Amino acid sequence: MEKIHHILDKMAEENPSKLAIITNNNSITYGELVKKSHQAANFFLKENIKNGDRVLLKLNNRIELIYLLYGLSRVSAIAVIISPDTTDYNVNYILEDCKPSLFIYEENFALTNFNNKKINTVISEIEKSSNKFIQNETDSDETILLIYTSGSTGKPKAVVSNHKNIIFCTKEIARELSLVKSDIIGNFLPFSFDYGLYQVFLSNYSGCTLALGSWENAGIEILKYIKNWHVTVFPSLPHLTKGLIKMIERSGELSQLTNLRAITNTGEKLHSNIYKKIIELIPNCGVYLMYGLTECKRVSILKPEEHMLKPDSVGRPLKGTECYVVDNEGNKLPHNNIGELIVSGPNVMQGYWNNSNLTNKSYFINSDGQKVLKTGDFFKIDSEGYLYFIGRIDSQFKQRGFRISPLEIEEAAYKLDFVEEAALIPPDDHYNHSTLFIQSSEDRTKKEIYNELKIYLEEYKLPTEVIVTPKLPATINGKINKIELRRKREKLNVRL
Repeated sequence: MEKIHHILDKMAEENPSKLAIITNNNSITYGELVKKSHQAANFFLKENIKNGDRVLLKLNNRIELIYLLYGLSRVSAIAVIISPDTTDYNVNYILEDCKPSLFIYEENFALTNFNNKKINTVISEIEKSSNKFIQNETDSDETILLIYTSGSTGKPKAVVSNHKNIIFCTKEIARELSLVKSDIIGNFLPFSFDYGLYQVFLSNYSGCTLALGSWENAGIEILKYIKNWHVTVFPSLPHLTKGLIKMIERSGELSQLTNLRAITNTGEKLHSNIYKKIIELIPNCGVYLMYGLTECKRVSILKPEEHMLKPDSVGRPLKGTECYVVDNEGNKLPHNNIGELIVSGPNVMQGYWNNSNLTNKSYFINSDGQKVLKTGDFFKIDSEGYLYFIGRIDSQFKQRGFRISPLEIEEAAYKLDFVEEAALIPPDDHYNHSTLFIQSSEDRTKKEIYNELKIYLEEYKLPTEVIVTPKLPATINGKINKIELRRKREKLNVRL
């Protein structure tokens, strides 16, 4: 049965000396990466990590995380990758939720109930391990990955992926992007974000090189890194693409990125003015517009050559998958009607960890015995099968490429002792930012409020704007009137 480490092994057999990963100050070949993954597997065996055990990795983008992941695949364990910026509050929740057998982290973290090691200690112990691991092959239906995302309850929820899910999505995305061995994928997205993590699988499956950066590199130096690494494929988010365009324009050197042939976009809509600017500044670069959810990774891809005919579409479904829209009763709707998007196929993940109620709400088994996902998104599908995103059915929204629950932000605000009421107004068509309204009789600066919110929220979840008011409007039923708050935001003319 094919598992994710087989992707790596195959490329190492074909070309062991080829560079698999490069960073600002390090590199590793395919052959070396395989040996490191064998050492990692032996390290995990020594730690008594068994089939189905969870290992929590709270790490930055680094080569070590990649061979730890493949090592876990070899011992049939489960990787749980979270951002180093995850708050202690959420780390403790995740620890209790997934109950890892081992927790590996960048910095000191006070723990009493869980086996934990700092990454530098782990690296030293791996160096002493044998680089030959005797494989005991098991089923590709096994879970390999838990990815935590924002939950509608305000608590993180973990999407369960098995080897089959990841391998199918990897192969189909690589085919759609026409990835080849000569490509260099420049990834600055965190591995705790599935969009970032899949760049590892895509590069290894295609036999190309992964140029590994970080969020820190994605600032004012991103142009330098893309140029110096000769990046050909750039997985991006709208705000990263906007930043890249500004830097190209400021530099005045429009021919700097002659190697860049593709930019991929997901997470949030890439507006047409940004799309046109890319084509103007980097004429040899194609833009791939994509749609997906962690619950089914990638749903659709719109190729550059399709954009002129279908500029508002997010493309057609991956081959081997099916998409359709339904009404409130679950009846299939004809073309060009708006309804909830339903997805079936090998890209549909296994559900939510330790949460059968939520799994049963979002997933069901169809008449063919396939697991099917109710996306919670409004879509329409035209007669040629192209998908058009209309909006979220519930109140969750995308910010900085991450799906965020307003309830999670509101709950964090309610933990502040001076907050009496709180309401989060998501971005809309008029205002591309989130606004947190707080009712309080105390005088606090915005800096003080943000500093306290950071105790409970990661940086990317923080509201763009905070407005303190002595009284929030209420409906006749006594609930906070969010419609009135939207009007108030417009009157205040709050803008980015």
